[in-house]
Amino acid sequence: METHQQTIRHTLRIDQWMMAVGNQETSLEYDDWLSNVLNGLAPGLSEHAISIVTREGKTEIRFEHRARYEVRHPKIGVRRFVCAVDGDVTLIAFEHTVSGVRYPWVTIDGAFTQAELLTLRLLSTGLDLCAAAVGVESR
Repeated sequence: METHQQTIRHTLRIDQWMMAVGNQETSLEYDDWLSNVLNGLAPGLSEHAISIVTREGKTEIRFEHRARYEVRHPKIGVRRFVCAVDGDVTLIAFEHTVSGVRYPWVTIDGAFTQAELLTLRLLSTGLDLCAAAVGVESR
């Protein structure tokens, strides 16, 4: 379940996007627009300077802005995702491990089991969040 702060941040981002669309400042879909916004956060700082600590049970994990991670789920296997820190909110977008298709941004709350978080592995940092296509894979 999302926290109140996450809900407010998400609502503000939707309002910003709707205003930008209404003012004809963007023609991007929401997730593409959000990737651009997140990519541009604190451009003068290294990605290591922006991070957030998340707690899941007794497990405490630091996520870095514009980084790619993977976890291993006992039944699903590897789940790969990119991370963005938007103020006090951690957003993630899962990526298809074969095609590289990036799925829509979601808040991290409840996305992983504690067992999955114990397998967390940092793959890369300093990503361009706009580089991957946002979309839904056809199944």
